[in-house]
Amino acid sequence: MADRSIVAEMREFVKGVNRFMLEKVIVSLEKEAAEDKIKELREKLALYQTELLVDTGLCRGKKRADKAENADKADKADKTDKADKADKADKADRTDKTVGAGRIAEGKSSGKDAAVYITDRPDAVRAAAGEDACILLYLTEENRGKIWGDIPYAVEGLEGLDGDFLEKVYQRHVKEPWEILQTDRLIVREMTEEDLDALYRIYDQPGIEDVMDGLSEDREEERAYVRAYIERAYPFYGFGLWMLVERKSGRCVGRAGFFMREGFDEPELGFIIAREAQRKGYCMEACGAILEYGFRELGFERVQALAAERNGASLAVCRKLGGQRSGSIVWEGRSYVRFVWSR
Repeated sequence: MADRSIVAEMREFVKGVNRFMLEKVIVSLEKEAAEDKIKELREKLALYQTELLVDTGLCRGKKRADKAENADKADKADKTDKADKADKADKADRTDKTVGAGRIAEGKSSGKDAAVYITDRPDAVRAAAGEDACILLYLTEENRGKIWGDIPYAVEGLEGLDGDFLEKVYQRHVKEPWEILQTDRLIVREMTEEDLDALYRIYDQPGIEDVMDGLSEDREEERAYVRAYIERAYPFYGFGLWMLVERKSGRCVGRAGFFMREGFDEPELGFIIAREAQRKGYCMEACGAILEYGFRELGFERVQALAAERNGASLAVCRKLGGQRSGSIVWEGRSYVRFVWSR
């Protein structure tokens, strides 16, 4: 058995590196989950000091609530003793539903716990925990055909879930940027609206429009674009263009990542480094790690990059990264050299 002090140190290390926010994971399923799957998930979450709660009372309480509501409708014509009894039964059922929801109801009252609810009954969870509950949809035959536009993530079982994925589900819910990876000198993370000033500083380079698309001259228009990108592109693709942050100073020194160019099947590597941070090897350091991440974590088979023929620095980076030249193309009036990486 591992020494408890060593385990505690490991947990603190994991939380310190990943800035772990998630405190609780609550499994609330109409059909009881297998004990071995619950045990496996609990063990995985223990490393992150995240509590796992299993609550089957919620959905049972919901069923009782539905039955009481139907009975109440049937008795509306009778405005005497039956109506009084139905009212009392409804109140009692609401109390039972709160008790049945157990720890979920406690979470609602405190309003402080950072929790993800894994459930096949989102409406029941929201009724007990609040409309702003962070939900990971557990797919079943009954709910698969419904539209859950406000729930971005779903699973078909508890297998494979771990603290890192559930933390990301919660971060997306509270609009916190995902940390993608770290290198020796850089943190690669998603953009935030607060990065707008840094983006204008990074793109403030002579002749930038000749080799790549720049930013809008209207800052509010660019802010709206950044906001839409964060809300739509990151969740939809699972990747995007990310910020490069200098670990030592916390300063944004560039932008790099993947995007999909219209008319191409392969994800494309894009990158730009701020003028004051150039000639320090940041681009090679970031893009090398990002390419590895794309193949290993995102499952890419091929990645392309289009480097403007006039952009000697980008051409050199692509060659040093091991990109294979795959011809030249003209795109929106600019001439590019196409590079390809394969798994």
